[in-house]
Amino acid sequence: LSLHGVRVDEDHSALENSSRPPSHINILTPQDVVPIEVARSRFLDIIIDHFIGQNVIEVGEPSLYDSILASNRINKRKQQEVQYEGDPRFALPLMYIANLYESLVSDVNARLASLTGSREKTMGVALEAAGGLYRKLTQKFPKKGNCSFRRRELATSNATKTKFPELVVQEEKRVRFVVINGLVIIERPNNMRMQDAEWFKRLTGRNEVAISSRDYKFYSPRHKYRRTLQPVFDIPGTSVLSEDETSPLVCSSEFRPPFEPSSPAKFCDECGSPYLRATSKFCSECGTKRLGI
Repeated sequence: LSLHGVRVDEDHSALENSSRPPSHINILTPQDVVPIEVARSRFLDIIIDHFIGQNVIEVGEPSLYDSILASNRINKRKQQEVQYEGDPRFALPLMYIANLYESLVSDVNARLASLTGSREKTMGVALEAAGGLYRKLTQKFPKKGNCSFRRRELATSNATKTKFPELVVQEEKRVRFVVINGLVIIERPNNMRMQDAEWFKRLTGRNEVAISSRDYKFYSPRHKYRRTLQPVFDIPGTSVLSEDETSPLVCSSEFRPPFEPSSPAKFCDECGSPYLRATSKFCSECGTKRLGI
């Protein structure tokens, strides 16, 4: 009887849901994105809080030798506190997270373009901005602290080809990308508030709060090229370059400015984080390609 009652209740609820007019469920209104700055921050928080999960492990007690070394450091951790770190068995490419964010933002922007009075508004925030994806990821999943999530730089290998086949591009001889230990992407979050879930569906136009591998599992490099600073003194013959930046000489891939730095940058040009190694080709924080290498 109890099973029959459950089945009847489920059928009744399904009938009620089907009787509702579907056209009124995902209608986007101007009130959903006003003010736009608040909507951008809220949308980014929903992605980070609900579509990215974490797996942590307790860090084992350090050996006596490690304890002696740690005691000599100025910024040592408190040994009595329990330390956690991202489980290295789970590694999420930073590129996947950026791809997911930009895919969902693209869906929202397509909806905003058809919304009266919101044609000039966009939902996206620059990845490296103060309130952007990279900074908020660092805030929620820090590299240091009682619960840390280590960033690693991986290169094309047999292991990465098996684990991340989407990031292996035939045109690229060797691809490097950053992964974050302990993080995973949740394609169907189940702990989102009803209010946020309905808002998410109105923004994206999706029938459910869910994503698929097509939203993030693909190769999408993000490079930034720094403009060469103009010298404070004049050199004969160089004024043409500054006046006509579209000339073939400037646009040619073989042209190298005379004031290009000889040594690679020590800090990331996108987020300002220091590079972990002198040979690092990508930023461990945001994944941007390092200038000068």
